[in-house]
Amino acid sequence: MQKSGHIPAGIVSDREAIDAGRVLNAAFLTYVASTVSAMLTLLYFLLRSGIFGGSDD
Repeated sequence: MQKSGHIPAGIVSDREAIDAGRVLNAAFLTYVASTVSAMLTLLYFLLRSGIFGGSDD
C-alpha cells in the first residue's frame, strides 16, 4: 500500500494521512522486529547445536 496515493484520491484527509503514516511505520517496525528475532533465534540454535561457532574439541 502506497501512503502518498490516498490524499489526492480523497480517501483520507491531511490529518488522517499523518496518523495513517504513523500506523504504517509502526506496522513496518513489527516486521523488522520479527525478522531480527527470527534471525537471533536461528543463531541461538545453530550455536547450541555446534553447527555454527562450535569448538574444535
